[in-house]
Amino acid sequence: CAGNKTAVGMNEGKLLLTDADGKNTIALKGHTKKVTSLAFSTKQKLLASGSLDGSVRLWDVESGAAKLSLKEGRNVRTVAFSPDGKRVVYSPLFRDFRTWKRYRGGRAQDVWVYDLENSASEQLTDHPATDNQPVWVGDDIFFTSDRNGGKLNLYRWVDGGEPVQVTSHDEYDVLWPSA
Repeated sequence: CAGNKTAVGMNEGKLLLTDADGKNTIALKGHTKKVTSLAFSTKQKLLASGSLDGSVRLWDVESGAAKLSLKEGRNVRTVAFSPDGKRVVYSPLFRDFRTWKRYRGGRAQDVWVYDLENSASEQLTDHPATDNQPVWVGDDIFFTSDRNGGKLNLYRWVDGGEPVQVTSHDEYDVLWPSA
């Protein structure tokens, strides 16, 4: 929910964008599989959606018009806007409910940022371990990772340096952070 709008993602790939009072519902079509993540820009002008169809889509909140589609080719689990609404952070691989953990290799997730002004994607993490579920808090990007060889913990991205571990849980994984 943002301002006077709410959004709901559906299993078949459709999104419903509705005024907070339940009136004026717009069906947004473009995804072909389950919608897994939604985020409003801070200025309520854009809605980002991630899907198991391997795409991140941006929508105009007022008209419901599709503004951009990024085809990642891998399931997208998480999307979040930067505070200024000019960038989107996402993780283009969804494997949260797999039976195996502490995976290293080709299906390990990474964190990416898409710059709306420059129409460019940048891969932030490139670690053999899992880096996923990014959120933006102020000017910082936080994400979960098991790069320490143990449980998923919360890390803060450091531009030009190594991510900083924020939590040190050794019994349970940190899952689905929110901001």
